[in-house]
Order: sequence, then structure tokens, then C-alpha cells
Amino acid sequence: MKNKKFILELTPNGKATASIQLKNQIDIIDNKDFFKNYKISNFFKGKYFIKRLIKKIFKHQLKSNMLWDFDFWEKIIIYKFETKINISYDINNFEQVIVENTLKKRTLDIKRYKNIIDRGMDLGCPLFITSKALNYLGGKLKNDTFIILDGSRRIISNILCQNNPNVLIIDVE
Repeated sequence: MKNKKFILELTPNGKATASIQLKNQIDIIDNKDFFKNYKISNFFKGKYFIKRLIKKIFKHQLKSNMLWDFDFWEKIIIYKFETKINISYDINNFEQVIVENTLKKRTLDIKRYKNIIDRGMDLGCPLFITSKALNYLGGKLKNDTFIILDGSRRIISNILCQNNPNVLIIDVE
């Protein structure tokens, strides 16, 4: 996976995108630790909530049914990667595009996260899933694609702070 690049749409209409390159693999996260510690929206954690996020991908993006495999959690590997993020706008124009093409509540969250990052606090890693993992559950995606499950606001906030955040990626063996 090292040096893979993919495009992430950062606004609902696709006007702001980022090219994310996976630089160096930092770690392979223990599954039990991941489910115990990874928080979605600062409140929810565990297999049930990750499965709900995956199910939403099938319903809203893939528009197909998920064929759940009860062995899925035993077959996954969770990688932690350093990234290099590039955007197609200069940073000031990027912020304006985000504000103009994002809901007000979401924009306020992004600005709040940016302030937290500016103060040196860690918001945790955004979470992605590979097409290989989604295809294992019945998806029909091109190989070597990545879909974000959680953390798009954190990615935007890091971009505004001119940081390259680490990311977590769920893949299957």
C-alpha cells in the first residue's frame, strides 16, 4: 500500500478534493485495541458502530446490499500510515471553497477542529476502508481504492493547518 495515491472529495458537490498519498506504514494496529479505543464522533466505539459505517457506504455510495461475513472482524488488518496531502487550491482559496460548499454546522465543526489542532491537541486518525475489504463484503469496486469511514472534518482541519495527518486503513488479509 505504501506510496498509493487516491482522491478524496471533501465537499458534497466535489468542488474541493485532496490527493492523499500513503507514505510510510507506521504500525499495524491490534484489532482488539482498535475496537476498544477508536472513537467515532467522540462518543461511539466498537465493532457495532464500525459495521454501521460500512453499511452506510453500501447504502449511500455503492447502492447495493452488504453481504456480511461474521468472520470479517477476524480477517481484517488495520494499518496506520503517514500521509502527504495535496490540494488543488492555494490554502486561502481552499478555505473559501470549503465554506461556500459545506453546510454551516459542518463548517463550524471544521473551524473548531482547526483551533484544537492549532493548540497542539490530537484529534485521532481518520479511518478509511479499502475496496478489497468492501468487495469481500459484496461490493464491486475497482481495486486499490479507498473510502473514508470516519474523519473527513479532521482531514479538512488538518489541511487548513497545513498538516499531513496519519490515517488508519481497514483492509482484509
